[in-house]
Amino acid sequence: MRSAALALVPCVVACGRIAFDPTALEADGRGPPPVPIALATGQGDLRQVLVDGEFVYWAGPDSIRRVAKTGGTPETIATFNGTGFRMAAVAGYLYWVTRDTGLVARAPMLPGSTVETIATGQGDVGGIASDGVTVYWDNYPTAGNIFAKRVGSATQTALLPTPIDKLTGIRLVGSSLFFLTETGGLFRVPVTGGAPETIVPDIGTFELAVDGDDVFLANATFDKILRASIANKTAVDVAVADGPWGIVVDATHVYYANESGGTIARAPRTGGAPEILATADTPVGIAVDATTVYWTTRTGEVGAVAK
Repeated sequence: MRSAALALVPCVVACGRIAFDPTALEADGRGPPPVPIALATGQGDLRQVLVDGEFVYWAGPDSIRRVAKTGGTPETIATFNGTGFRMAAVAGYLYWVTRDTGLVARAPMLPGSTVETIATGQGDVGGIASDGVTVYWDNYPTAGNIFAKRVGSATQTALLPTPIDKLTGIRLVGSSLFFLTETGGLFRVPVTGGAPETIVPDIGTFELAVDGDDVFLANATFDKILRASIANKTAVDVAVADGPWGIVVDATHVYYANESGGTIARAPRTGGAPEILATADTPVGIAVDATTVYWTTRTGEVGAVAK
């Protein structure tokens, strides 16, 4: 197991791939632990982070911003009134919500983009998803619902027949929306609406990652990562955690941000001891590409470390 990184090294322009000295080898011959880098600092209270082929995007106070994966000066994608919370990226657009001003909006993934308002006055908005035609979001904490609205339409539709308390993360997969409640569990509802189907009760908290039949959940109530089977409607423990928030997966591992524990960690998808990749102050958002793990913190840092 590689040791935890203790500090972030500032990244300069054109720093390129996160590198290490190939002449220094650990006992297992894999080389030394990668050194985390800071892609941006002083960005305010951040939440979700997303990546594409070239850039890292994050939601923060009054703006959506990005920075090149190789480092450099952050660029502002869009400005608005409120604190950006969760995001989704679809077909060249970023969709986001705010928890303090009730905004649902989108903008092209380019600097200086004009904000297109999808909905306002939505209260404490929790999660968001979209297929590029229709936007879905939920609200929090009490008597919440999941809403749908086509881009450019004036009509907003509630999908749940009965309000549900403490709705959090949602993901769109095909014609279904998977969603969590903070204490109630993992559910699925058709995009056309209806009574929600319980996948697994009593395992929800804030975030989820769906990959085929597997749904990985960051459970801050019980401080663990779980893997649920959609088909079997069962869940198993994957790894211990410490106040986890963001969660993503690749073909071999599940990656998560321990907000309370101040670490970026990963574990095998099939379960096992977690591996600490980096330390950070209140990390929340997390994203991965083929080579690198990225995260945001509530103290305004955007970081990265090689897998």
